[in-house]
Amino acid sequence: MHRAAPAALRSGVPVLRAVAGPGLPLPAPRPLPAGGGCAAHPVRLLARAARPTGRRAPPPPPRARKDRPHRMSSPTDSPRTLSPAILAVATAMGLANALLWFTQADGGRLDAIWAAGEHVRSGNTFLLYRSSAYPDQPFFYPPLLAALAAPITAALPLTAAQFLLALGQGLCLVVFLACAYTLWFRRTMPLTWLIPAALAVWFSEAFQSSSADGHLTVFALAAATWALTAAHRRPVVSGLLLGGACCLAGPPLVLIVPLLLWAGTRLAGAWAIVGAGATVVLSALCTGLFSVREWVAALREVLGGAVLHEESQAFSALVLAPRHPLPRGIHTRVLTEAPLWVHLIVLLAVLLLAAATCWVAWLNTRYAQQILLVGWLCTAFLASPLLWTHSLLVLVLPIAGILAMVRTRRYQDALWTPLAIAVLLLFWPLASTTRLADGGMGFPWGGLLAATVITVLFLLAAVAPTQEPGRALREAAARREIAADVRERYRRGSQYVREAWECRGTRAEPTDDDAASASRE
Repeated sequence: MHRAAPAALRSGVPVLRAVAGPGLPLPAPRPLPAGGGCAAHPVRLLARAARPTGRRAPPPPPRARKDRPHRMSSPTDSPRTLSPAILAVATAMGLANALLWFTQADGGRLDAIWAAGEHVRSGNTFLLYRSSAYPDQPFFYPPLLAALAAPITAALPLTAAQFLLALGQGLCLVVFLACAYTLWFRRTMPLTWLIPAALAVWFSEAFQSSSADGHLTVFALAAATWALTAAHRRPVVSGLLLGGACCLAGPPLVLIVPLLLWAGTRLAGAWAIVGAGATVVLSALCTGLFSVREWVAALREVLGGAVLHEESQAFSALVLAPRHPLPRGIHTRVLTEAPLWVHLIVLLAVLLLAAATCWVAWLNTRYAQQILLVGWLCTAFLASPLLWTHSLLVLVLPIAGILAMVRTRRYQDALWTPLAIAVLLLFWPLASTTRLADGGMGFPWGGLLAATVITVLFLLAAVAPTQEPGRALREAAARREIAADVRERYRRGSQYVREAWECRGTRAEPTDDDAASASRE
């Protein structure tokens, strides 16, 4: 082997022709120096052959590669959220919900909105935020909503408005679930998951109370979640829609901050600020600046005190309800003052959850923006004194995040079991005992406990490893073995080239056996 190597290296051209191919021009062969030298090194010869000589070699054919799914760095780089099949399911769910509830709904919140619209239509805007002007629940929405409800009260009867409201609630429920799935799994939700999930959430106490009392939280959640999934493709529409969702519920305002932190969604966050500001400006133009001031004053009273209601799940309401029982026939009572320790506990819990969310998002770079969005939204709802039973629909977002982030069987068993127990607190019969009755609480803290546990499990799921520890060790050992094999092959090849280089100037000397055989011949 060593005797044949110097001859091939001395000629040079066959080796280069075999390596370079027929399409690459080669330099004219030159005689090598007798004593060798750097010019005779095979690497030098290859480098000399690869130099441009005025004629460019044809480009190599493109390598065929497998189509891999695009890994999106942002939750907004998502496919189409609402397909025709999803819209058809949403319409069917809306009709079913409307046919069931429009004749049985109490219309507590809808009655408040209806009365506020009549106040605006009659010119009594000073009565918008007076609790005595409403029979059941006070009006805490921006004055713009009352101005929008004014022409509806003149055009439609209350029964038709209840039907349309129930229809919209069922439709928005399906849209909310589909958007939540797309936000985390980054693909369109299949019907095999959508229909069972919609039926399960429809039977929850949160949605049943929303349909029975005519609340608008499901509209705000559906609009805000769709805005998050479309913030990259349609920043203007999604930003304005998110700003409009803040008109129906205050906690979605915190979603603007994570949108501004990422370059792909920064424009949507800016338009969300414009939409939220336009809500205040239009409220002042439609109902007067005095109504806006009254609205701000009402919110200050609520933030400084508590709202006692049988469906309130806020920490302040659950603590102060036994001390301040509701009189018979009174469904809602607003306390303008609350003990300082109540606000300190809420503030401390909010700071801990917000800081933990930031830390977890820093660790989990794959779902960083989703973690910030959902974590801060849940924290804002938990801190709000207007946390109702229907507000617990927001827990769909962290539950979908847990299902998306926890992939290994070991951590699924550790997180899904307490998640299933916490979810049971949101359904009958456990959820039916969380309401206040005659000043007492049958099963206190049910909704608030479920919301807190699910939020904590969501943060734990975000820091859970994506694969089993044993599997990770085996994969690391396999990678080390492959690297060792590559190094060994490289060492053998280098040794072969070095031996060939060392014997480049030697010639085959005749041995004694060769001379004896020649003499016999």
